Amino acid sequence: MGAQKLLSPEPGEFSYEYDNFLKSVKTTLMFESWISEVAEQDLTDNFNVYPGDLRNYIYTIDWLIYSFAELAKSVDVKDCIGFANRLRTRISYGIKDELFTLVSLPGIGRVRARRLFNNGITSFQELLNAPFEKVAQLVGPALATKLREK
Repeated sequence: MGAQKLLSPEPGEFSYEYDNFLKSVKTTLMFESWISEVAEQDLTDNFNVYPGDLRNYIYTIDWLIYSFAELAKSVDVKDCIGFANRLRTRISYGIKDELFTLVSLPGIGRVRARRLFNNGITSFQELLNAPFEKVAQLVGPALATKLREK
């Protein structure tokens, strides 16, 4: 079954379903912006949501994707399971796919992962091979020490 069969047609502008359609488009665009690393303040301004609302949306979509992954397991669709788990991480942290490996490190979130990535550190191995001073400057000396000990 193709994706087109899953999507319902856009309701007419004067249909009672049109408002819900627009809300779903807005929510989709908000999540797409979030995993494209748009700043939280920009999201709240552009989509007229408060930070607490954003957290609730993230919690809800995380639960839905988790449920999707569990359903995929039950029907043995392995491709979907990996995709869903990766997407859950991206939505949880609000990151592009390129930061996936870095956010798996303790103490590394969206901002620190982007800072490391932009400075040429894209994996745990590269973090270990980088000069301590460079890593300490990017994530702070305490976390740099903790990561090296791991």
